[in-house]
Amino acid sequence: MAPRLVDPEDLFRRAGVPAGEPFRASSTGLHSKLLHELTQWGYLRRLSREVYVRCEVPDTLGLRSRAVALVLAPGAVVTDVTAAWLHGIDLLPAKDLSAVPEVCAFHVDKGGRVMRNGVTSGQRMMPESDITEVNGVPVTTMLRTACDLGRLQWRERAFAALDAFLHAGVDKDELLINVDRFGGYRGVRQLRAFAPLADGRADSVAESIMRLRWLDAGLPTPSLQCPVDGPGATWFLDLGLEDLYYAVEYDGAEFHSSPEQVEHDRSRREWIAANTPWIVDVIGKDMLFTDDMGFEAMVRRRIAEARQTLANRVRGRRWFVEPGE
Repeated sequence: MAPRLVDPEDLFRRAGVPAGEPFRASSTGLHSKLLHELTQWGYLRRLSREVYVRCEVPDTLGLRSRAVALVLAPGAVVTDVTAAWLHGIDLLPAKDLSAVPEVCAFHVDKGGRVMRNGVTSGQRMMPESDITEVNGVPVTTMLRTACDLGRLQWRERAFAALDAFLHAGVDKDELLINVDRFGGYRGVRQLRAFAPLADGRADSVAESIMRLRWLDAGLPTPSLQCPVDGPGATWFLDLGLEDLYYAVEYDGAEFHSSPEQVEHDRSRREWIAANTPWIVDVIGKDMLFTDDMGFEAMVRRRIAEARQTLANRVRGRRWFVEPGE
């Protein structure tokens, strides 16, 4: 529960907190403990390790750019996860969905480095064609950012990043052509393995991670966004095997938690179960973002069941009647 502050606005005014702009913690009179409490109480939110903004300020690419500019040194270029963030692509850690992005900013000149708290930095060679601007902030292009993330991040985030950038408009043929540029660079083997598998039809980081775990288990290659014709609409199942009529969907809190969303999911899935041959499993973060193999075991078991159900249909013992029969 939030404390009964006599006047939060007066506190912000005296501390020098701007009304609609991001600010560095060190530029105010707020000590670290109070900043943490104000964030917990819902008065502030963190945009990076050192940068905050009032909670009522909407999240926009402009706001993100101004936040990064506060900690960006002259001559540095924003890269990696922070570059993705400025391009509008949020790559949150699988096991810490409340984390704020770390600021990654590298110099292209020899010996350059950003020496500031909360900034990961160093030197990274790149041609000018790999650099663009987002609201005046120098940042790696979407294509270069995708390649860097695909080779430098841990597997799940790297795989999800490539999907996300294709979803955002990066051309897959361009991505595949550019992989060879990074021969000899750190992480290029991972990039070479993941780039051919990247698919822009993935709608979220969670869907990408679900597909990677599916593939890692050696299961049959799944399709994305499997279409199902429902009453007056076509629904798309996240991931599945269309020939076996088996699919898995991920229900994240953002789009599947309100009463209206829960009711829509329930009615849609009940209709699919009653009127189509599809078997649909639904998972959440507790099954996906974990080190155990429960997801893989479930999918393997359910694929076997789907194969048996299909065999029964072929032999005439159908539990399902085709629409129109």
